[in-house]
Amino acid sequence: MNLFLLDTNFFRAATKSPENALMRTVMSRLRSHYQLSVDEITAIRVTPFGFLECLGVIPPKPPEVTFSFEGKPPKEIYAELIDFARDFFSQQPTLGRAHLQKKHDEQQKYVVPETEALFETCVTSILEREIDLTAALSSFLAHDYFFKYRFPTETFIRMLPMLIPAFFIDVPSEAPASRFRLSKRLYEAIEGKLNSLPEYSEVSSSLKLKPWQDFLDTDIIQEITFGYPIGGKRERVIVLTFDSADVLRQRAELHRQTGLSFAKKCNSADLRSGVISKFLDHPGGYVVQCDATGDIIRVIDLQVYFDRLAEMTP
Repeated sequence: MNLFLLDTNFFRAATKSPENALMRTVMSRLRSHYQLSVDEITAIRVTPFGFLECLGVIPPKPPEVTFSFEGKPPKEIYAELIDFARDFFSQQPTLGRAHLQKKHDEQQKYVVPETEALFETCVTSILEREIDLTAALSSFLAHDYFFKYRFPTETFIRMLPMLIPAFFIDVPSEAPASRFRLSKRLYEAIEGKLNSLPEYSEVSSSLKLKPWQDFLDTDIIQEITFGYPIGGKRERVIVLTFDSADVLRQRAELHRQTGLSFAKKCNSADLRSGVISKFLDHPGGYVVQCDATGDIIRVIDLQVYFDRLAEMTP
């Protein structure tokens, strides 16, 4: 199965495209030129950050923590940060159902009739679920907050024995948080040692993400790198975007390298043979870069690049 993940700019353009021309053109090109059959075009994947960005909701930033990590074991630090962030997000009116419904109604006014089904899939159907939406979003955001928390160097080193296995565990299980910020943090930790390499400038430029925006971008990298878990399998994800395919490819390669590095450092044989193997056996997804009319500029099959990384990893 292939799942389609739309970045925010693509989604907004698609829902305003008369006669659904943008999506129809992209899908037609994929079927006729890129060996993706009709049966393989199966589902639109919606992430929590994708849902929020479709509505134009930017999660508020938590205040600085006031408690100390000194002398605390990693599990206690994890619990404190998760509880702190979850409590903060759960109290934010912008993540309440009433505010989300208001944003939904505002956005729906701009949706053309032919693309109502797409808007329904990506936004309306999420709002209609009989769940505590604020609690679900708060849990997801809390784990994202933990993965991108900028620990002092000494604390970060102490946290690695916990962060390494956490990199491969889908939390929350119903909507796994991206760990790409963790890969970026590791890159920044050794960046000074890499600035003499020929590709340094290009890679560093591709990693520039806003600290408290660009949320969906991290979901995209997570899922085209390691897939999305369904029924014990990690399905391939195809991202549709107007952004540079090469930039997304570079981010995915860095994220994959972190996975390869962490797998070697993991002390749990059961985790390595079970969970981790599913991550690293996953071939990766596709990046489909389009223009505003739906014509395809470039398609990148990440399996080609990930196979090379595996060959170069001792």
